[in-house]
Amino acid sequence: MTMIPGNSLLNNNIRKRVKSFFSQRVRVDLDNYVGISLIILFIVQLLTGLGLSLYYQPSPTEAHESLKFIMNELPFGWLIRSIHYWAAHMFLFIVLAQLIAKMLRRKFSMTYSNPWIVGLILSIFAAAWFITGELLSWSNNIFWEVDLLTGELNGIPFIGKYIRLFIRGGEAVGYSTLTRFYVFHILFFLLICVPLGIYHVYSALKHRLVTFSETREGRVLSAYVLSIDTLIIMFLIFSVLMGVSVFLPREIPELADPAKVPDVISISWYIYPFYKFYTLIPAKILFLNRVTVFSICILVVAGLYFSLPYIYSSTRNAWKKVAYACVVGFTGLYVITVIWRLLR
Repeated sequence: MTMIPGNSLLNNNIRKRVKSFFSQRVRVDLDNYVGISLIILFIVQLLTGLGLSLYYQPSPTEAHESLKFIMNELPFGWLIRSIHYWAAHMFLFIVLAQLIAKMLRRKFSMTYSNPWIVGLILSIFAAAWFITGELLSWSNNIFWEVDLLTGELNGIPFIGKYIRLFIRGGEAVGYSTLTRFYVFHILFFLLICVPLGIYHVYSALKHRLVTFSETREGRVLSAYVLSIDTLIIMFLIFSVLMGVSVFLPREIPELADPAKVPDVISISWYIYPFYKFYTLIPAKILFLNRVTVFSICILVVAGLYFSLPYIYSSTRNAWKKVAYACVVGFTGLYVITVIWRLLR
């Protein structure tokens, strides 16, 4: 058989590129493995979410029935839904844990400003992505949780009413709310999170990839070994997801009932610290209501987190310590409150 010269040249080019990739060196860092874990979990959520979306009906009258069909009649539907649920929890937990680890290791300097800022934005969208997915179960607790949280938005001066109407799609939580959350969960946040995630990985890789001549500082690992580690991480994640999904499968929740308010509305663990802080604020401070005070506090704290790289690069040492102590303190309170919520 005669070899076509063009094919031979193409094969050689592919071999060179593969060899070049595996000959690269990657700095050994926890962020490498955390990033790989997040990518794997994201792909798991996409695949399982795609499978669930083929049978899910985003309407108050059909959502619960379609969920019953997925859980009881669709082959392995209960397992797919459980894997999707626990993968989302793991994804959000690892995102928050990675940010905390970066903060404690002070990896937010100007050198790492892009990964730090994009990571903060991704964590916000990941939480929003999570809560839009929770409402799709159309359970009574989630229904009233969304009703409670969005109802408080009325207290924001001038724009609060319009934000509430935009989120709910009307005056009350109902059909429009469910369809909006479905679109946000499936399409909108996906279009935002994927480009941001790719940019985040690109920004992080700029600080990871080094040549053979740059291996003097820090420990390095070949890309080939890292690829093997990726397969090991994939196996471990799948094992954990399968184990948790089999022994702690998701159940069919109680159907949402606008006329039946639960005795206790359970707030999601990642939102609970903010809600707890909100309830501790007096109804009125001077001329400002509770929602306005809460909004100002959140904006100030968020601004501190986002501006931390610039504070560290341009201010005196004393201000750096104050800013860092505030960030560590806020983060510590968040973690303690989350743990307390999960142990209740």
